[in-house]
Amino acid sequence: MAERDIVEKQKLHEARHLHPHTSHLQALIRVSQIIPQGTEVGDPISGGYASQVFEGFFNGRPVIIKHTEDLENPGSNLILSRKAIETGIKVISLLQEVAEIRVPNVIAYDPEIATMVMEDLREDGYVHTPKYVRENHSLPAESARKAGLAFGHLVRESRSWGPELPTRTAMEDILLTTRGIVATYGPNSFYEIRIIQRFIQNQGWVWWDSTPNNTLVKGDGKTAFIDFDSSCWGDRQITLPMFLSHIIIYGLTGHMDRSDAIEYIRNCVQAFREVESLDESAFCQYAAMEILGNSKGQFTQVGVGDSQTSVLESFAKKVLETNMDRIDDLIDLMSTTK
Repeated sequence: MAERDIVEKQKLHEARHLHPHTSHLQALIRVSQIIPQGTEVGDPISGGYASQVFEGFFNGRPVIIKHTEDLENPGSNLILSRKAIETGIKVISLLQEVAEIRVPNVIAYDPEIATMVMEDLREDGYVHTPKYVRENHSLPAESARKAGLAFGHLVRESRSWGPELPTRTAMEDILLTTRGIVATYGPNSFYEIRIIQRFIQNQGWVWWDSTPNNTLVKGDGKTAFIDFDSSCWGDRQITLPMFLSHIIIYGLTGHMDRSDAIEYIRNCVQAFREVESLDESAFCQYAAMEILGNSKGQFTQVGVGDSQTSVLESFAKKVLETNMDRIDDLIDLMSTTK
């Protein structure tokens, strides 16, 4: 890694501790004062580092309301701001034209207050994927294939997108996901540098935050994608393993039957390959990175106990330390991990 990349990496690590998280109450008060006419704010659903999400109504129609704080540290390139939500809206508008991908319709957006009103896909029968897993301990049988095809078409479609879309750098986003590696092996380890170099040297538009937390699923297996604010330029090969790493987590921690999770992974990978190529070595390394991060406290949205975190850590370390480069080997390890 070049010296300037290491310096920038250190700046970004430091910057990440400088921004206060806006509470639901603070955001609710702010949004209630400035929302577009005809919008009624309801209960909070979730909140990320810079955004708060609420249920609501727009002219009597159930909607989702998303408010994004304008957080920028002038001492670094870290930007968590309204620019990100504008990128997300642009991506949604581009994907509206892709028949194989379901995204919510944007009903209204006010750039002055960085607040978006969009279709509530739950009204069409969609369920937040982690919630579906928590309640059913499974995913619909057809969802693996449909998710794989949707991810494949997303990657293929994005190949024609220009550099005007992302507001964040590859370095910013990959550092969010290498925290588990840093916590395990220390800063600037071989494993961290290997993944960072791969991610920043393979440049294309990428939805790096393609985890189940940003997907919805229906009982018939249809999959929808939400929240593209964290897109950046980086390695497109991260897209599928960021999603399927959580299916591995569900299987290893008992939130899904392990054999069902393995079958899901196989079917999803096969479907993805019908549309796009897949680098198995990159898949294994990125999946291990995300699993290791979740063993260190990143969000799985399903709950992981102390004994389960050690299972996840052991699994991820074996993948990284053996430089695993075949998905079949990763699945075999999943089958034998206790």
